[in-house]
Amino acid sequence: MNESVYKKYSKFYEGTHTVLYDCSAEVPHLAIGIWRGFFQLKNQTFIDEMWLSIDFIKEKKIIAMISDHSGLQVVSKDVLAWLHDNWYPNAAKHGLRIEAALDAESPLAQLSLKNMLDEAKTGTISTPVFRDFQAAYAFCVKFLNEYTKL
Repeated sequence: MNESVYKKYSKFYEGTHTVLYDCSAEVPHLAIGIWRGFFQLKNQTFIDEMWLSIDFIKEKKIIAMISDHSGLQVVSKDVLAWLHDNWYPNAAKHGLRIEAALDAESPLAQLSLKNMLDEAKTGTISTPVFRDFQAAYAFCVKFLNEYTKL
């Protein structure tokens, strides 16, 4: 994914595995998360960045996040279990309802992503996958317009 499309949004954080953009100036409750590299539980930076992203969701009242997984590498089963047991429940607790995912580039990472986004394990967070940013963005805007009217 060409990250230049994200430059118009306010960058909240950039780390080794995560870049977070706050889109609320244009679309309230929308964010972009870029997830990259090889996730390992023994890597404290990875764990810290995952918790930081939860704090971001809480602080900015994020309801929908476009998650760019194009730079993702293989995700091991222990990391998948940690995400399903920790990240998704906490993201949902703090208001996240949609993770509009942009697919990974590598075929192996695509398989990992499919397992990560298994809606049977992501709780109340819906995880549709999109081929490009514009489709994910349009979906999130429509969802937020309807969701925030409730």
